[in-house]
Amino acid sequence: IWVNGGCRAEFRVERRGGYDGPESTRFTCESPNGSPRFCPSSSHGDVRLVRQISRAACIEGRTWGRERGGVSLEQGCRAEFEVGRRPD
Repeated sequence: IWVNGGCRAEFRVERRGGYDGPESTRFTCESPNGSPRFCPSSSHGDVRLVRQISRAACIEGRTWGRERGGVSLEQGCRAEFEVGRRPD
């Protein structure tokens, strides 16, 4: 994991069953001071919001979105995300 440009985040990598079966990866990302932020993910697969941490709303398509290689946040959203493969 690498950070740049004053990025502030808590990272936790977990390997466990669940979202993608054999393993998944969780990470925390935030939009500091309401500024847009892209948080890359080292895992390939689908991203889902696991837990909103901020008081500001984290709504997919409005304050956060999936992008190739990570997620983009804005408007103060701070949340924990999980990357994995959707179950069939």
